Amino acid sequence: MKIDNEPKMIQLLKSSDVMAKIELIEELAEKNLSGELCKNIVDLIADEDKGLRNAVTTLIKTNRNPIFPELVAEFVVSPDLSIRNLAGEILIELGELSVEPLINYDHQDNNDALKFIIDVLSLIKDQRASLFIMGILSSSDDDNVILACLEALGNIRYEAGIDVLILFYDRNELYKPTVVESLGKIG
Repeated sequence: MKIDNEPKMIQLLKSSDVMAKIELIEELAEKNLSGELCKNIVDLIADEDKGLRNAVTTLIKTNRNPIFPELVAEFVVSPDLSIRNLAGEILIELGELSVEPLINYDHQDNNDALKFIIDVLSLIKDQRASLFIMGILSSSDDDNVILACLEALGNIRYEAGIDVLILFYDRNELYKPTVVESLGKIG
């Protein structure tokens, strides 16, 4: 196909020609991409065509443009569970590139989005997320969010959180198994 003109690429990405979009996305995998082009590519995560979503996912994971995690993080509030899970999978794959965009994401006091963000950070296992998680743990009263935080501290192996984990052990019967598991992971 070989389109070298960015406005034409964006126009094609907005078209209804799924096969042409997939072909273009495959060509772009190794290229330096502008922010505008990245945004138009990431928007296709929500497309109904699974082949197109797969091509977009592959491009994002292989290209690793630092703007991708910030754009993908916006899908953590998607009402479509498959799109939200795909976004989580991509963010986990991008690893440390995803930490800052997830920490800085404005979850608008949406406990479901917050729990999802913490679960993703927990699977990335980057120490930079620990202070964010501790802050959420100290301010949340939602059991699901608290459990996600307790589990995340263990997955991240955040040693400075041991005393906090012990405090939460006695706070609620629901927390005890997760606290024990997290303490075990920390060692």
